Amino acid sequence: MQPPLPSSNTAPDGASARTTPAALEEPAGAVSGLNRKDAIAKPVYPALAAHQRAEEEWALHPVAVELDVWWTRLDGAFGLDIPRTPLRLEKDTRRNCFGYFRPGHNELGLKLEIALALDPHTDEAGLDWGELIGTLLHESGHLWQHLHGQQQSGTYGHHNKELRDRLRSCGLLVDYRGHQTYAPSSPFLDLLARYGVAPPRTMARPDGAPARKAGRSRKVQKLRKWSCGCQNARVGTRQFVASCGVCDRRFLPAV
Repeated sequence: MQPPLPSSNTAPDGASARTTPAALEEPAGAVSGLNRKDAIAKPVYPALAAHQRAEEEWALHPVAVELDVWWTRLDGAFGLDIPRTPLRLEKDTRRNCFGYFRPGHNELGLKLEIALALDPHTDEAGLDWGELIGTLLHESGHLWQHLHGQQQSGTYGHHNKELRDRLRSCGLLVDYRGHQTYAPSSPFLDLLARYGVAPPRTMARPDGAPARKAGRSRKVQKLRKWSCGCQNARVGTRQFVASCGVCDRRFLPAV
């Protein structure tokens, strides 16, 4: 059962996993910055956001409403100058990550989608709001760079220096593979505290590793780390045969 959700004026206390977002990239130089901004100057985008705020029969409606509020808060607090683009909420994502930014079109023909997976942000204590908002800020950084920064390119260009520096100024410490931790004192944590949200629970763990969601078995299972080069996966089996949906490389045991 998820913990009670906050109102749009007071955020919850939260906590659970580290973000390792992935994304689908467009070819470098495919569209100009002006065209990237024009792509979302259509009535469908604000209409979709309004629909998510109003659809009270939707099971994820309370989460969507709160994240809609935090979208505006993060945009204003960190000067991102980003519009409200499609926000996808899923139990989990197909890319074994905490969230991702999709610059191209999704299945419905909408562009610049941000997707957040709820299961990786949930553990025995419930939904980790601090971490979930941290993931939203991370993916909002990708949107900021897509609209205002350099075009992403190269093997690890998705988390290039420009993006990492921008997120670091907010308090998110991101490496070139997208692995995220948090500065112990930062504008991001100050913003969470202002609205009553606890820091991400990963900050309390020595290795910063994400907590698994509570399972049915009490047996403690050691998860082995695998990497494709652009993101990591942790699985409980000795053999793991899979390819990354982003870079198409196979996952190999991480050193």
